[in-house]
Amino acid sequence: TEDIWCSFPEEVRRNLAEAFISAACTKDRFWIGLQPVNVALRDLPQVKQWCETASRMMWQVIYDPRVNFTERAMELADDASAFGTGIIYVDHDQKEKRLNLRVEWAKKFAFEADINGNSTAQYCWSCPTLSDIVEMFGADALPKELRRSWESPDCNTEKTYEVLHVILK
Repeated sequence: TEDIWCSFPEEVRRNLAEAFISAACTKDRFWIGLQPVNVALRDLPQVKQWCETASRMMWQVIYDPRVNFTERAMELADDASAFGTGIIYVDHDQKEKRLNLRVEWAKKFAFEADINGNSTAQYCWSCPTLSDIVEMFGADALPKELRRSWESPDCNTEKTYEVLHVILK
């Protein structure tokens, strides 16, 4: 009821998220910096130049107005300040040639590493349609069963599927 509910915690959480984003990754201060893992390479002029060029290119890609990085980063910081978790899913929009960022629930992801230290991230989508799957990955990426279904004349493009997207490193 109104005598119990107060919006103060929500406002504080939002202010914490805004403070984090304004301190960590403001658009008016260059905050991206790349360095090689091999420390011996860090002082080579060619390596320094490459890292600086790659950092500037990354800056331009992230702050492309179509990417909405600041809004997604705010959403991520808000989630992290409220629940202590937050995952930003980075995808590439092949049609528009830009990044596509989404903040997702941590429960949609599974992370694991093998004995050699190779890591795997798995992301589970909730029931996209066959049309959505083809739009995301292309018809060539479909498993054989789905490709046959997609290519058949009586294809039901609105049937939903559960998709597990695995990213191997």
